[in-house]
Amino acid sequence: MAQTTLKVAWERIQVLAYPRFLRTAFENLNTMLTELYPRNLAVTATTGGGTTGLITTGYNFVTVTSDSADKQISLPAGVIGQSIDILIGATGCELFSVVAADKVNEVTVGATNELALTAEALYTCKYTKSGFWIVTGETKLGARIAALVPDALV
Repeated sequence: MAQTTLKVAWERIQVLAYPRFLRTAFENLNTMLTELYPRNLAVTATTGGGTTGLITTGYNFVTVTSDSADKQISLPAGVIGQSIDILIGATGCELFSVVAADKVNEVTVGATNELALTAEALYTCKYTKSGFWIVTGETKLGARIAALVPDALV
């Protein structure tokens, strides 16, 4: 009789615990999906790349609006392995980093240099090691853009 009572009690505990287990499973699934799927951000290029031109940490797909090819957007402080896709609108802009010592394609950006981003193109920025971003681009037709080399701030 004692075994039957313990078995019934254990079954009741499992039934009562199931909703908590299910809730935890759904919370974990939500966290995993958030990491797997893009978090979108819209930024507006500004003079100096601050405020609305700053790509904040945690976003991996950025849509850029600019009213001048001379305005800037800023990459965030990177995390090794991080990848950010940047889609440029009808007007291009310039890219640099909030970390003055960071390099884009082996050239320091932020304090002295910036990378020109052309209109209606898609750029992929990968943070490969401490202080280094590799940036590649594709035209709206899907063709690769030739080597991207930052130039002096204007």
